[in-house]
Amino acid sequence: MLMNINERIESEMKTEIRDVQFIPTEKGKYILVLKGFTYSQVGGRFFYCSSKHMGCRARVRLVAGKLVAMGDAHNHPPPSHARCGNGAFVQLRPRSHALSSLAAAHLTAPLMSQRAALALHALNLPRIAPKTDLWNPSTSTEKQ
Repeated sequence: MLMNINERIESEMKTEIRDVQFIPTEKGKYILVLKGFTYSQVGGRFFYCSSKHMGCRARVRLVAGKLVAMGDAHNHPPPSHARCGNGAFVQLRPRSHALSSLAAAHLTAPLMSQRAALALHALNLPRIAPKTDLWNPSTSTEKQ
């Protein structure tokens, strides 16, 4: 009996590797998270680094249930990711750079109160904010 490629991947996911996650996408493919790096499934058994558009040539292949690195090493650090309480998987990025330039553009007058100074200080604190929800399919009711 023949299995389709997704059933085969699901059966091969039960390997002994600890730093691996397969996240299903709404298109029926998988995002591979391996040692903090994310890979997009291309074809059946190939996974290319999600930063391929930035010139990264790292890729992974499933061979007999094992992940085999192919191609070059990553040319970037791993992206920051987190899983939300609702199960959504999000990529994180710092907001401090965008907010500090925004604050500088709009604040031309000197700050006259402690409250205003504290608010500006809070804008410049390094923090993490979600970029986008890449892998959790959204329903039309959530968007409205």
